[in-house]
Amino acid sequence: MTGRKRCRGGSYKESSRERSRISYTRIDFEFLNFNVQTGFCGCHEQNAEIEPVLCGWSDDASGIDRYHVEVYLMAVHGGTGNLEEIGAPVHTENIRPPHNSFRYTCQISGVYSIQLTVYDRANNSARARQIFSYDAVSKMTSM
Repeated sequence: MTGRKRCRGGSYKESSRERSRISYTRIDFEFLNFNVQTGFCGCHEQNAEIEPVLCGWSDDASGIDRYHVEVYLMAVHGGTGNLEEIGAPVHTENIRPPHNSFRYTCQISGVYSIQLTVYDRANNSARARQIFSYDAVSKMTSM
């Protein structure tokens, strides 16, 4: 038989000579780089709506793939006195670059936690968290 014949193991025969197909893969061992302010560089607030801005994240080897955001309502744990998330997230969202913000409207007064997981295209990840409080009752004035 003349011409090419595919063989197992990623090689093929061509006129009685063995040739190997070689593929090169770049492996991303680098960590994600992030802003020292935990990856949140601002937050626009209006009434009960917040719009956190995610910035300062980079990955030179493979690039940022997505931002995964979870917002939790928090409460003081009775036994330890520590602030902890209550149950499942009240908001979950995946954000793809070039977008770098999301909106969430607080439903009740309380302390909230925004947990951010950033994934690069090689599926490495890094996490950051920001805590904020929302008070629907108090009136604030500036002097």
